[in-house]
Amino acid sequence: MSWRSSLPDQGREIVEDCTRKMEGRNWRQRRDVLEEALERTYQAQSGNAGVLDAASRQQSASIMVAAVLEKLDATDIVDGDQAQLFAMSADAGHQVAACDWFIHRSMALPAPGTPETLH
Repeated sequence: MSWRSSLPDQGREIVEDCTRKMEGRNWRQRRDVLEEALERTYQAQSGNAGVLDAASRQQSASIMVAAVLEKLDATDIVDGDQAQLFAMSADAGHQVAACDWFIHRSMALPAPGTPETLH
C-alpha cells in the first residue's frame, strides 16, 4: 500500500511541497520542514471546531510522515533526527527501524555509572 495514495488531494500536495523543500537539506532541516507543514495544516483546520480530535490529528500526521518518507525513498537511518521522523511514521517498518536505531545507538554509549562516564 502506498501511503501517498491513502491521502486526499490536499495531503498529496503537502507531501509534494515538503519533499521539494527538503531537497539538499539534512535530516534536522527536513524534520523542521515537515513539522512546519503539519503545524500549518493543523492551524488551517483548527477553525473548524470539532473536525479533528487529538487522535485524528495524530493519525493524520503519522500518515503524512509515512508518505513523505515513502516519497523520499528513505531507508537507512543515519542520524537521530531521521530516526525521530521514522518513529513518528504510521508505517510499522519505519517504527521498527527507528527502534532498532535507538537501541543500537544506546548500546554504543557507555552505561551510566561506569568509569567511562565518571569524568
